[in-house]
Amino acid sequence: TANKERSHLLALWRFANVIGKIRIGPIVQRIRQPSKIPKALSVADVRQLRLAFDSLQGDTAGLPNSDFLRACFSIQFSTAARIGAVLQLRFDDIDGDVICFRAETRKGRRKPIIKAVPQFVLDDIAKIRTPTRTRLFPLRSSNYTKVFLLYDRLFQRAGVSRPKGRSSHLLRSTHATMLYLAGGDPTSS
Repeated sequence: TANKERSHLLALWRFANVIGKIRIGPIVQRIRQPSKIPKALSVADVRQLRLAFDSLQGDTAGLPNSDFLRACFSIQFSTAARIGAVLQLRFDDIDGDVICFRAETRKGRRKPIIKAVPQFVLDDIAKIRTPTRTRLFPLRSSNYTKVFLLYDRLFQRAGVSRPKGRSSHLLRSTHATMLYLAGGDPTSS
């Protein structure tokens, strides 16, 4: 964006001023720009995606792709958590209808966040629960790209359009949009 380019140029200008190469410091005003309207899925899109899970063949980390991605999708959609935090969830992070995203799994790594989830999320998690593992999604971080490929396949099978490469992050903006439309404040947590 123009303001990003402005920031880079001002940083160089400030540095030149500090080391004495230029006598006048930066004086360029910020460029006004409109707020972005986030892309979000419609209720019909979410229904189409939920119906398309069963068309996913194969498996990921020993779990059927349909169940694996359904649980991942449900958690992301209902909590607005980033995909990285979701993929690092352990079964002991779930207590009743509450999921705790540990600080070390979240962007910024400063504080945990706790989210209550509806019953359908717990049902989807139950489909992938096994007593022998500790993590919900037993993937190595080097295999996270497989999840993005599954999301791409899901959106194609459902016939739902999305910005390129934004399949999983689109669930965050959808959650925020639907929460706002329901009268909630998506910026509060």
